[in-house]
Amino acid sequence: MVLIFLLLMVAGYFGWKTDTAQRKFVYNWPYAREIHLYSAQYRVDPFLAVAVIKNESNFKPEAKSKAGALGLMQITPETLSLIHISEPTRRR
Repeated sequence: MVLIFLLLMVAGYFGWKTDTAQRKFVYNWPYAREIHLYSAQYRVDPFLAVAVIKNESNFKPEAKSKAGALGLMQITPETLSLIHISEPTRRR
């Protein structure tokens, strides 16, 4: 009985440490799918992206600053034109 309990504890521990479990239960943010997808594509730490989004717009895609910065990450129109994005709030 004790052996079964220990095996379940070990299996649970290693199961909990998987990326899938962590993303689903610990780091379940708004736009999580998009954040993970584009973070991997552009080799950006997803936690950095989430920190910027949380701080800049609090996950509100319609956010607009007094300086004219737009969207989740509050990027200015000048920066958008430099990186060739025409629709900053469009979801893919």
